[in-house]
Amino acid sequence: GQSIRAHYSIMATESNIVKEAIKSLSNGKTISSREIDGAMREIISGKATPSQTGAFLVSLQFSPLTAEILLSSATAMSSFAIECQLRMAASQSPIDSIAEDAKEIGKAVEELEGGINQNASKEVKYLHEDVLDIVGTGGDSGAVSTFNASTTAAMIVGACGVKVAKHGNRSSSGKCGSADLVEALGAKLDLNSEKVVKIIKNLNFGFLFAQNFHPAMKSVAAIRKELGVRTIFNVLGPLTNPAKPNLMLLGVGVPGLGPLYAQVFLRQHQDEKYGKGSAMVVHSLDGMDEISTATKTKAWIVKNNKIEEREIGPEDFGLNYHPLTSIASGLPKENAELFFRILRNEGKGEEKVEAVLDFVLMNASASLFVAGKAKDFKEGVELAREAISSGRALKLVEEYIRQSNLE
Repeated sequence: GQSIRAHYSIMATESNIVKEAIKSLSNGKTISSREIDGAMREIISGKATPSQTGAFLVSLQFSPLTAEILLSSATAMSSFAIECQLRMAASQSPIDSIAEDAKEIGKAVEELEGGINQNASKEVKYLHEDVLDIVGTGGDSGAVSTFNASTTAAMIVGACGVKVAKHGNRSSSGKCGSADLVEALGAKLDLNSEKVVKIIKNLNFGFLFAQNFHPAMKSVAAIRKELGVRTIFNVLGPLTNPAKPNLMLLGVGVPGLGPLYAQVFLRQHQDEKYGKGSAMVVHSLDGMDEISTATKTKAWIVKNNKIEEREIGPEDFGLNYHPLTSIASGLPKENAELFFRILRNEGKGEEKVEAVLDFVLMNASASLFVAGKAKDFKEGVELAREAISSGRALKLVEEYIRQSNLE
């Protein structure tokens, strides 16, 4: 009827959004949240031409990155993702979740649709249950590509009783991305949302393969590859986990992103729709999106709606310093072998094993601190060590591999 015609006539006028945004950026103007939201939607939906997409992404790199730009971009990208219904009440239908995504877009879309979509105003209830992600932006400026500490720690933390929805992809910059490691362990990556949810509920750990949950991103993949430079999409991954974690250990490869990510996380969780938000954003002084074993690490701790900045080092965890070369990544098969040696309590006294173990323990401990399971980092290390020495972490991994491969 009339509302459908009105909707399409509105959508048809969107073709100039990217062009206008490029014009603003090229004139040195800061674009608004509404402009970035509209431009990102046109780009992800494939409405923008390849040349417009390329021009916009490069222009945006020369504009100061703000919390508003990050938040609007992440919200737009998330609205195209496949829903992970981990938090959904059993009685809630997928249509309701789509309505909630539409609602989250903000005022721009509410004005655009003019109240056409009746579902958009329907209140959706999410389960207030803690869900954690341990993730990094990648693009470490450090010279060393490091072992998959986040993915390993995620499984150990799951064995400590925290629900972990690990969002990850194949490597674009290092030797072995989180998805590369999970696959090398023998687990299946190509799991649908329903199966991932079931496994997380069974085991406290599941892996959300980014390519599976963000199929719309294929429309810009070729353009990003041709550009050959980092764009805003390189830093949106940690903010677009479809499981909507309210707990995060989040590594950033550029120091300036630290306070920005802390602010964005704070805003995403201020209404406590998914539970009380708590996070630690980290960037090491040797340029990694990790807690470093070799030097101090800057940390922005988001708790009780406040951001506290501090420096942490291995001594805060009761652990030793190790050079970055001792935690360097191998190829996926090599990392998988080292992963199993650590979880089987093998290689005690070997420098490589001891260094990587300490690297993993720091990540696990910080995550347990964020989740409120440990009062401080030293207690977090003890909890993580016990999950390994008792065999619980190994059992979780073996069961994850088995369940992921079930048809």
